[in-house]
Amino acid sequence: MGILKRLQVLLLVTALIIFLAAFGTAKPQHPHGRYYLSARCLLDGVEIHVFGATNLPPGSKIYVGVQDFIGSYSHTLAEPMSVAVGKDGLFKIDVEAKKGAEFKPNQICSLGFMPTDPEQPASVLKIVGRVGEHLGDPSKNPQIGGNVRVKTLEATTVVLD
Repeated sequence: MGILKRLQVLLLVTALIIFLAAFGTAKPQHPHGRYYLSARCLLDGVEIHVFGATNLPPGSKIYVGVQDFIGSYSHTLAEPMSVAVGKDGLFKIDVEAKKGAEFKPNQICSLGFMPTDPEQPASVLKIVGRVGEHLGDPSKNPQIGGNVRVKTLEATTVVLD
């Protein structure tokens, strides 16, 4: 093979590598373009049963917190807890009050997915992005929060009796 032919093959291979690097490594996004996080929080005596659903990847860690109300001077009533999303997109966890705290109906149950938490599995981060960059556009999904550098998925509901 002549030198001209080798140079053409080398150029073609280089172009193919550049094309694959530019277009073949795009991170997958959810097929519908929007992730969601939803839950029901039911008071049962001294604990709250949290039952939720999401289309985040299986294994995603969802963090659950309970506060007495939203705003200044609110108090956290439970230690932060996390639960893994099942293969079916569902999750369940029972939350107990901190020592000295008491759960009541209409308190705030907050849920969040934080991609920067070290407990998030690598398989999840491969899909949503290391800093949540593939969670979607905050102007098209009201559950996307965070800041300029990191995107989170957030949901808030009340504790039901």
